[in-house]
Amino acid sequence: MREILKNLRTKILPLLRDKRYFYDNKISSFSFGWMLYANLLKPSRTYRRLLNNKSKRFSLFHFIKKRAKSSLDTNIIFDKNNPDESFRKAEVILREHGAVVIENYFSSDAIVKFIDSHKEYIDGMKAAESRFGDPLPLSNELLNLWLDPALYEFMSKYFGTIPYCRSYPLLQYVDKNSTIEFKASKKGIAYPWHIDHCPIFSQMIYLSDISQDGTCMEIVSGSHHYPNVGISLYSDEYIEDCGMPLLRLSGPKGSIQMHDPNVVHKARPVQGSDRLWLFSDFSWGENVLFDISAASGMLAKTKVPLSDLTPMRRAALAGLFPNTPFKGYSMENGFLTRQVSQEI
Repeated sequence: MREILKNLRTKILPLLRDKRYFYDNKISSFSFGWMLYANLLKPSRTYRRLLNNKSKRFSLFHFIKKRAKSSLDTNIIFDKNNPDESFRKAEVILREHGAVVIENYFSSDAIVKFIDSHKEYIDGMKAAESRFGDPLPLSNELLNLWLDPALYEFMSKYFGTIPYCRSYPLLQYVDKNSTIEFKASKKGIAYPWHIDHCPIFSQMIYLSDISQDGTCMEIVSGSHHYPNVGISLYSDEYIEDCGMPLLRLSGPKGSIQMHDPNVVHKARPVQGSDRLWLFSDFSWGENVLFDISAASGMLAKTKVPLSDLTPMRRAALAGLFPNTPFKGYSMENGFLTRQVSQEI
């Protein structure tokens, strides 16, 4: 079946490429025909998304109805005197657009403490080109931003289940000379329109002011409701002509940005404007990127023992810093799995 579908794509796409604004390998679209084809080619994404659709963010109704421009802004200003209402509004925005920016969530003191504790490392990043940094040492300054209890509860509610840290927290810097290009040195900067893996929920903490006129992230509002499948990218020409609202995400330093894995998005670099944020992502328990080098690097310089973490934080970190199960692990095909037999 897959070979038949691939052969059809090879024959049909050249006929549609210029007419429907498909270029190079950027051939994804929001058409019913494309989504049917993509889901038949990669049914596992649809299956996993429906199986873990506790948040009800994917529904046939959203796919069928005509998408109108929303009157909701992407941003809210966090009210520390009424956090429940702020999170309620943030959830409405997130479900509507597929992304939300909660302005001024973290205090200036918290951001300053984090930046001061990583000043030498940040200065080194800013002297180089755009890239993701290395995993940061585990510290209270990092934990207070990365694993904020209220934000973790907010993600849990949206996901409909307990989220796990999917990867290690990284600083990401987009330099002032960055443009839409695919240089090998521009590591980790997602310039093309794309979607993430379906179990992933991303969190970015602004360590500098981000302007809509400067370097920021751009999303296709409401596209997370569609059964998108990440087998290719979306061309700029197609997105500009698709008729769906395009929104830029921005906010002052200390804001937090979150987006659904299925929303179509990309980095929008502007020359003369840079961007620095703390990036982390969460998962419903799949696609966790445990890495022994990253784990050892984070723990080598820490003064925060894992045993001293709160139960919430220790549970969230279970995939990145695994607990040793009773009777240990078994080896299967070169990978560690939990020991099943308790008779050994």
